[in-house]
Amino acid sequence: MVAVICLSGCAPYLAPPTKADATVYVLNTIPDGSVEAHALLVNGKEIAALASRQYTWFQVSPGTYSFAVAGGRDQGGRQSALELNLKPGVTRYLVYDEEEQDNYLIEYAQDHANRWLQGARYVRNSVPR
Repeated sequence: MVAVICLSGCAPYLAPPTKADATVYVLNTIPDGSVEAHALLVNGKEIAALASRQYTWFQVSPGTYSFAVAGGRDQGGRQSALELNLKPGVTRYLVYDEEEQDNYLIEYAQDHANRWLQGARYVRNSVPR
């Protein structure tokens, strides 16, 4: 029997490269004090709920998509939205960031997002294609 031990330094579960689809990562960077999971919606359909230090990724056909996060009670129930035109072969990184006053769903640069992915936990999703 082989046991695999993964400490906080383990590599995150990453999307396979693709040239035809767009790849989107969504990370919840809200501090650990937030126990509620926040619903992630793509084109109005909930695909995942991410708690603190969790992330998901998915690949979709190119096009314009609406992303929204429904905040829990600890966020005053507010909803944050972002619309993006996704291009083939391009990866985008979206982050829940409670320090943003106007819209706490924002886009991060790859290097900044990669730092957050270290030690974060992957959550499965149900992406509408």
